[in-house]
Amino acid sequence: MGSKKFRMIVPAVLAAATVALTMAQPAQAAGADPGDMQLITTDGNGNLLHTIRNYWGNWQHFGRVGGYSSVTQLTSTYHNGEENAFFMHDEAKLGHVIRHADGQWDMLASAPAGGDGAIELTTADVAGQLTLVAMLGDGSVKTTTEQADGTWTAWAAVPTDGHAVSSLAAVAEGGTLKVVELDQDGRNIGEFERSSSGTWTSDGWTMIAPDSGMVTMSIAAAQVGSTLQVAAIETDWQSNAVYHTTRPDNGPWQARPGNLTGPITRNSAAAPWYVAIAPWEGALQMAYSTGGGSLFHTIRHIDGTWSERGLVQGPAGYVNAGAVTMATNPVD
Repeated sequence: MGSKKFRMIVPAVLAAATVALTMAQPAQAAGADPGDMQLITTDGNGNLLHTIRNYWGNWQHFGRVGGYSSVTQLTSTYHNGEENAFFMHDEAKLGHVIRHADGQWDMLASAPAGGDGAIELTTADVAGQLTLVAMLGDGSVKTTTEQADGTWTAWAAVPTDGHAVSSLAAVAEGGTLKVVELDQDGRNIGEFERSSSGTWTSDGWTMIAPDSGMVTMSIAAAQVGSTLQVAAIETDWQSNAVYHTTRPDNGPWQARPGNLTGPITRNSAAAPWYVAIAPWEGALQMAYSTGGGSLFHTIRHIDGTWSERGLVQGPAGYVNAGAVTMATNPVD
């Protein structure tokens, strides 16, 4: 769930702006409640920052989650009622942290061996099993599952239909793991499903680029009821935009992804660069950050309409946001 990021270099005019230090205090130890959405982002130095948007729409003040730097490839999910986040840090090491239900953090949670140097990460809770999918340093796409004793299964191959992959997003629907893959051409996505018996099937590939002049830099995915939803950062190399599309179970993808932001000049502070989505009570929550460090939030309602976007730093305090991931705590 939740993440998403890309490996392209932000233009120098924006990169200079990302060195500002965050004003966030240490992360709060308030407990998490049903209906909460937990969001993690990075500051200009690649440090972890955390906030919560509660069921009623109130934001907790951003807090620092110490111990890691140079963080990239953020991804998170809820597992056993607790937020689990994975990321790369400090010379491409794989990290895993857990925010327990009482608000305390486990900063050295177990991480699978062989994950250092991963290029892409995405995670999901599949029928109570914490599952990590990664594009490893050799370009292969593989998955592993945490076992009851905290150890991890051996990495197992995820199908790609022979495509070279540039971005990943994993979700769960019951006991089924769904992995959405972005082809390196930046124009097509494929969906693969692993059943509870471990059998993989392919649902084919479809074009996600909205027109011939645009390519997709990164994707994020969420399962909302019986519908798979995907958000993407698209670019024509002059401007960036956030797009969104859906696919119902056993149905086709929406004919054309919808543009949520309009084209925004790529080298401006307002251009979107990272996006994350997560299911929430039959709706969808989305957050995206810009080259200037602004972080925006919106909700796609059950009827398909979108709420007006809001600036997260208003209620949650100033941070210079970068990569972003989010995970929701189900009410049921």
